[in-house]
Amino acid sequence: MIKRGFTILMVVFFTLFLSVVFNKSSIPFLESSVQKVFDNTVVRVAGKEIKVELADTEEKRTKGLSGIKKLQENSGMLFIFEIPAEYHFWMKDMRFPLDIIWIGENKKIVAISENIFPETYPASFSPSEPVKYVLEVNAGWTNKNGVRVGEFIEL
Repeated sequence: MIKRGFTILMVVFFTLFLSVVFNKSSIPFLESSVQKVFDNTVVRVAGKEIKVELADTEEKRTKGLSGIKKLQENSGMLFIFEIPAEYHFWMKDMRFPLDIIWIGENKKIVAISENIFPETYPASFSPSEPVKYVLEVNAGWTNKNGVRVGEFIEL
């Protein structure tokens, strides 16, 4: 009985060790089997609240949502850039489709790219004018919630 308990303890320890040493998403058995869970940062779009993870550093912006299995309903990732520009996004290593909401410096939606599937990689998507913020949500979310170009978001 003690030997069995020790073996289980060692497996748990080894798994925790691997999760610290390696990126969890590169080890399939450590990866979240359900969905990405975000903190309490909230963005309001068309009267709806979206819990978001902030991509406010170069490292976070580069990784984006790559490698996760899916998003919770009414959640997303908000990319924040230092300077407004026509940023290009692609679906490298994505596992589910997205809607991309392009937002100007004044927090006004300037464009929406809907139902972008992982199979579109290596194509890239960008707005026709400079943006400072980009919000990625589950595909179909913008249509389902009546989000339109010209609306303002609350950060």
